[in-house]
Amino acid sequence: MQEAGVQNVAVKTSSFTGIENGVRVKTWSRHSNGFVRNVLFQHVVMNNLEKPIIIDQNYCPSNGNCPEQVQASSYKDHPAEASCVNVGGKASGLQQPTGCLQV
Repeated sequence: MQEAGVQNVAVKTSSFTGIENGVRVKTWSRHSNGFVRNVLFQHVVMNNLEKPIIIDQNYCPSNGNCPEQVQASSYKDHPAEASCVNVGGKASGLQQPTGCLQV
């Protein structure tokens, strides 16, 4: 499938409070030649969010015509966990839970 890539995206000096999702990167779960690179989240403050950062490499809107995938359950009342595959970069400052990138 021919999909355009996304690159050089910056989210800077932002605040998210009391909402379900914060910043989000989604890529299709079906095969594609699209890409996401050079994404920067800088000086972003998040308070009381269900899912502060979502990087979804298996996005499938309306579960239509996508490969079989395991659906994630709600994170409410469970400690947050970081789970990463094919991720590169660096992180700094407080990370809670502990992230996938080296500080």
